[in-house]
Amino acid sequence: MRSHLLILALFCSTCTYCKGGDSARPCPEPAPCPSTPATGAHRPSAPAKPPVPTTVVKEPACEAVAEPPEPGAHRHRAGRLPALPWRLVASHALKARVTATPLSLGDDRWVVVDHRGRVHALVVKKEKDRWTIRTAWTTQAGTDALWSPPARSADGRILWVGSDDDQVYRIDARSGALLGQAKPFTCAPRKATDPEAARCDQDTTPLTTDDGGVITGGAGLARLGADGAVLWSHPVTSHLRGAVARDAGGGLYAVTLGGEILALTADGRLRWSARARGGCDATPVLAGGCTLIVGCDDRTLTAHFTLDGHAKWRLHAPEAFRGGGALSLDGATVYWGNLDRHVYAVDTATGKVRWRYRTAGRHLIPPLVDPDGRVLAFPEERQLYLLGADGALLGTFGLPAIADAHPAPIDDRTLLLPLETGELWLLAGE
Repeated sequence: MRSHLLILALFCSTCTYCKGGDSARPCPEPAPCPSTPATGAHRPSAPAKPPVPTTVVKEPACEAVAEPPEPGAHRHRAGRLPALPWRLVASHALKARVTATPLSLGDDRWVVVDHRGRVHALVVKKEKDRWTIRTAWTTQAGTDALWSPPARSADGRILWVGSDDDQVYRIDARSGALLGQAKPFTCAPRKATDPEAARCDQDTTPLTTDDGGVITGGAGLARLGADGAVLWSHPVTSHLRGAVARDAGGGLYAVTLGGEILALTADGRLRWSARARGGCDATPVLAGGCTLIVGCDDRTLTAHFTLDGHAKWRLHAPEAFRGGGALSLDGATVYWGNLDRHVYAVDTATGKVRWRYRTAGRHLIPPLVDPDGRVLAFPEERQLYLLGADGALLGTFGLPAIADAHPAPIDDRTLLLPLETGELWLLAGE
């Protein structure tokens, strides 16, 4: 019986991407599984009305009132988004898949990584009323895919980038020179198809620390010093793909593909843990008010109390909350995409759905929210959706390929958007 259940679990598993270098493609629709859901959970057909949250425990008083800082809170707030329509003013081809948002280096330079293990510094400038994009330098960081943006040290001199070859690379931000590499965890797969082969992948953005080091994922959480030495590590049972969140006091929060939800001290000691009934792929969001919001493949969006981990509320949906969330400027609403093709606007205090909007594609990356409350959604289709604060459609923008990453704001009217084909589009609006 147990072997049958194991086979069923493997058959019904889902993934964010079918990984495999340049040939990587989004996974097909997940097959419905005849599983037994969590108590109070259910898997309805597409409901006529938005799901209703289940309140688990009344929230006690929150004493940690400090606003969690960025980077670390993962609130995906953008500057004011330019109004539609947008127009293409320049483009640049990297000839390899890009799934990472460009990172600013200052002085009109932006760094972009691709799935051939390359790190590119691009100069994006407007000269004589004409925008141009050119390469300043390119560095090879291993031979495997780079899925997420690099992290930049506090002094701006060092870039940290994780690779699917299990290494974290240190690169000089000005020259592109490779300074060193570190391997936070060691995995020993018996064959290429062994899941153990992916457990140590460094496919998330490292979280920088004040001393020039980083905190990264893989087969657990690991703290690296400025020289790449492993200062401490906390292993997990599966794989940590989403980025690590950090609160104002230095507390760390992470979720895993095995459904673990972890809170650690700044020096890597476990404070509390919880478990979802499905894998948790998306980076958790710190919403303030001692609230950690987690979306998982058990079709739930859950708010955890950061002091002890208890669930404040839990929202059930028809499919997985896979993509990640964005937090409104006032902290009252979190926007989260779902595999049921809806963007959900959820009250962070109660879990009540304020509104939801259906797109044609599934949602595998977080939306962006701007100071006016407008939401830019990135479904798995060749089109972006700009929604108003009330959920009304303000417009769409067609693309030649799927956008697997957020755009970077070049100025208040111009965005640099990566496409899965490796093209970078520079878009201008009003």
